[in-house]
Amino acid sequence: MDLSVGIIERFAGGLFLVVITIWAGSYLYTRFAGGQMKGGRSVIKVISTMPLGSKKSITIVNIAGEYLVLGVTADNVSFLTKIDDTETIKSLEMDRVRRDAFTLKVFNSKALNRITKTHKRPEGLKR
Repeated sequence: MDLSVGIIERFAGGLFLVVITIWAGSYLYTRFAGGQMKGGRSVIKVISTMPLGSKKSITIVNIAGEYLVLGVTADNVSFLTKIDDTETIKSLEMDRVRRDAFTLKVFNSKALNRITKTHKRPEGLKR
């Protein structure tokens, strides 16, 4: 009886880890591939967003290589300006890369904490 329970626990634990790995891979793929599961890279990337109040923000987007500053409200999106300065563009991209790396690090540590807290390590098979 103990042997079959141990095998079931190991199987369930392994299946749980496989499901978590698939979920995490899917999340990361959609996060860093621009949310597209088919057809390659997205043409539109949100570089930065700064909230200005309730349902109002200024957003910098990269659309097909052009950096645009947009005013966004609940009902409207307005073009404000275009960024042409290469130093500003490099700075914006570096900030986005740092933010994405930080997000990935936080996600990985939270996922690892959840797995270790909710999943008991199966004991070896008793002889």
